[in-house]
Amino acid sequence: MTIYNVTIKTGDKRGAGTNANVRIQLIGELGETDKNGYLLDKTGYDDFERDAKDTYEVRVDKELGNIEKVRIWHDNAGSGAGWYLDWIKVELSGISWNFSAYRWLATDEDDRKIDVTLPIVTGIPTPLITQEKMEHIMISRKDEIYDNLGNSLPLKKEFELKTKYTNEVRYETTETTEKSASLTVNVSAPIKAVELGGEASASIKNTLESKYGKTESQEREKTTKIPIEVEPHQILIVSGILTQETRVGTITRGNRSFPFQVPQGEAQFREARFSYKKGDPTPDDAKEMEVILKRAGRSIPWK
Repeated sequence: MTIYNVTIKTGDKRGAGTNANVRIQLIGELGETDKNGYLLDKTGYDDFERDAKDTYEVRVDKELGNIEKVRIWHDNAGSGAGWYLDWIKVELSGISWNFSAYRWLATDEDDRKIDVTLPIVTGIPTPLITQEKMEHIMISRKDEIYDNLGNSLPLKKEFELKTKYTNEVRYETTETTEKSASLTVNVSAPIKAVELGGEASASIKNTLESKYGKTESQEREKTTKIPIEVEPHQILIVSGILTQETRVGTITRGNRSFPFQVPQGEAQFREARFSYKKGDPTPDDAKEMEVILKRAGRSIPWK
């Protein structure tokens, strides 16, 4: 008896999970499992939920050699049976075979197929997206100080934040450190062939595009203007921040992992305001204001 560990990754899309009955067939160089498929099901467990990784033991009478293909399908049972499959990993005795899908198995999506056969990429390890989450990445920030402490009349100004940025898919071209793998450090570089080489770089780029769609590298510019009115004897700080909703994660190819970023839509502007009026007690947001004032070489008015 040979036991293969099979890990299934369901995608992180709306409606990606399924309650249908999912079956798999392993096809190797020395043989294949039953054409009726092996039912992937754990008793008392909700299989194939959105963004879940589920691992199963597939038991066969003999070793199949190198796994060249996997056939995966479901019976379309129940409402909302459509399923978005990211990838499949098959493991035996420390050896693994990876199969990318990044597609729907649904009768109302894409090619409407619910039964597909996935080949392994010969000679090139298949990249797999192993971590992902959505973050708001800061593109630009501007802190403007409006000092009207010595005046008895209102001060009218205009705050302007003008930013140029590039909307492009990015990933690191060198192996991750412990920090970058945990997504705590932004270490991204534009997609290009560096240490990886052209073929490997293209395989990662294609995987990201099949998952998130093609993102053309585009130079963009955003200008935001806000009217400002400062009361008499008041100092006002306006912080303008430009962020972009970005999918960040880790893509694994063979034994190496690389952080990536995929921008989602246009950059968004948000603002924060901090103020102090002469004679008032120390403001609640004094710490934030002191950092900005000291950076600009300004004195702290409440001290």
